Amino acid sequence: MNRTILAATLVPVLALAACKSKNDVVATYDGGKILRGELREWMEMKRLSPEAVLKSPRQQKNKLEMMAFERFAVEEAAKEGFDKNEKFLAFNEMASESQLMEMLYDREIKKKTAFREPAVRVSQIFIRTKDYKIAGGKREKLSEVELRRESEIATARADEIIAKLGRGMKFDELARQYSDDFSKKNGGDIGYIVADMMPQEFTSAVFSLSKGEYTRRPVVSPAGVYVLKVTGKKELKPNNIDKIVKDKTQASRLKNRLYSKASRDYLDALAASSDVERNLEKAVGGKPSEVLFRVGDRTVTVSDLDRRISLYTGLHARGHAAPANDDLRKNVAENYFKLELLRRDAIRKGLDRDPEYLRKSALRRDSILAREYIKHKGAAVSPVAEREMIEEYEAHKNERYYRMTDKGGKREKVIEPYQRVRERIRKVLESGRQSDSIRAWREELLAARHFRVIESKLEGGPDK
Repeated sequence: MNRTILAATLVPVLALAACKSKNDVVATYDGGKILRGELREWMEMKRLSPEAVLKSPRQQKNKLEMMAFERFAVEEAAKEGFDKNEKFLAFNEMASESQLMEMLYDREIKKKTAFREPAVRVSQIFIRTKDYKIAGGKREKLSEVELRRESEIATARADEIIAKLGRGMKFDELARQYSDDFSKKNGGDIGYIVADMMPQEFTSAVFSLSKGEYTRRPVVSPAGVYVLKVTGKKELKPNNIDKIVKDKTQASRLKNRLYSKASRDYLDALAASSDVERNLEKAVGGKPSEVLFRVGDRTVTVSDLDRRISLYTGLHARGHAAPANDDLRKNVAENYFKLELLRRDAIRKGLDRDPEYLRKSALRRDSILAREYIKHKGAAVSPVAEREMIEEYEAHKNERYYRMTDKGGKREKVIEPYQRVRERIRKVLESGRQSDSIRAWREELLAARHFRVIESKLEGGPDK
């Protein structure tokens, strides 16, 4: 290729690459700056889609302002000593745990799991079993006798469909005609499944079939009756699942399921260690001093569980944690135990000293501190007066504070009494006042620090 032509081709490409360097300064303020790479990392931490935001200069500017506002709020919080606040410290501790677990999951499960999972591609015709009836204008559950009768009716329909398959009719056409499932529009195709995805009756039937075969007898489940056909059989592995399962959503769902299975196996192995003791049944009815579990030299009591529930839920009544029901106590205890197993393993592997963990943990800490301090500042506004609530009600009761009711076969608007909606009005006005206060404070901070977006460095085309 002619060197002049090559140079003319490469220069725009290199210039474009240079424009998108992660080290580009995209915003400045007194005493600091924001780099393109920092913006992307901040968006990822916030679970925002960088690809979507980077298409719009307007969105980038908005996110840069939010990011700068958080930085300034962190500085203001530190000046006030808010970073020593008990609630913030509790949130930060749990966020750090979460960050450590994410890294352990990524390093030990997603990168090291070598699953080999048999999978079948299935088409189905589903005949739903009716489980209710309308009596006296109300919906009622069917009795056991009635349910059995409905199942017999659905089974008879499935037998008729199987007979039609035996006469050479096509499965996909019968699915479109008879199936009660959303998959009918795809000729009954539900894609690939693995062993634990469907009811046991369903799984046993499809994994006993060869490719191209269909069930010769109806498959009966509590929800309804199936006629099933296997259209493919594969062994799914990390390096082939995206090639086999073309639908990205389904591939992602299958991978998550298989990684979750690997996670359970990983946890079971950690729980089987000789220095682990588990008494989670004491979560309900146990005395505060009783041991809930031990993981190595870490002992957790029922009292520790109470504190965790109080911090986790943030439910307080005049300084005391609100009572938690038995199911909540069991769930928090189970998660607490798993977290301790994983935390110890992560520390053993040195992940708590990993530079990536330390960086991301610091980012998340600042994000939580900013969030809590901004909420704290917003809550400091003056309370809403009764007069303001009455004025809001009188001005907007016809548009906001009403319900629709049936009267004589017609829908009629009924204005709610003031006392019934009073608390709702108070919350709406209070929330609006807090939002206005935070917005004004944000503008004040950005202006005081001379915050400026370098618009020439923003990505994407003009906003429409």
